[in-house]
Amino acid sequence: MTTLDVRRFRDGDGPRVRELNEAALRSAGDYIDDVPEPDLDDVPGHYLDRNGEFLVGRHGDELVATGAYHHVDEWSLAERFDFDRRTAELTRVRVDPDHQRRGFGRALYQELEYRARGDGYHQIVLDTGAGNAAARSFYESLGFRFIGEERFHGFGETFDLAVYRKSLIG
Repeated sequence: MTTLDVRRFRDGDGPRVRELNEAALRSAGDYIDDVPEPDLDDVPGHYLDRNGEFLVGRHGDELVATGAYHHVDEWSLAERFDFDRRTAELTRVRVDPDHQRRGFGRALYQELEYRARGDGYHQIVLDTGAGNAAARSFYESLGFRFIGEERFHGFGETFDLAVYRKSLIG
C-alpha cells in the first residue's frame, strides 16, 4: 500500500470533492445526472457542525479519497430500521478510479470509524447499490453485516439498495 494522508475537509476542497464523487460514481455505473447534492454544497453545515465528519485522503498533492458520516436521522432509510441516537450513517466513501485497490478506501474508513467512536457513536450503517459487488465486498471486508435490501424511488429512478450495519462496541 502506498501512503494516504487523511485529514478533515477544508475550504477549497469542494470542487475536487465533487469531481471525485462524480468520477467514482460514473466508474461504478451509479452516476445519475442532475441529482441534488446539498451536503456537498455545505459540508461544514451538513457534517462538521452536526456531530459528523467529512474526511479527505491525499496521495502526494492529489486528493484521491473521501468519506463521511453523520447522525442517522439524516438518512432516508432510518425509519425502516431500529436505529438509536448513537447510530451514524457512513456516506460519500469514494476513491478516484485511478487510485482504487491500493488500500486508500480502507485507510480512510479506519480513520472515520476511529472518529465516530470518539464522537460517541455505537454503530455505523450504510447503503450501497445491491448490484455493486465491489462495494459490498469492500464493506463486508471491513466487518459490516448485511441487514436487508430496500427499494428506493427517487430522481426518476428506482434503486435496489443493500443495507449494512457495523457495531462499534466491543
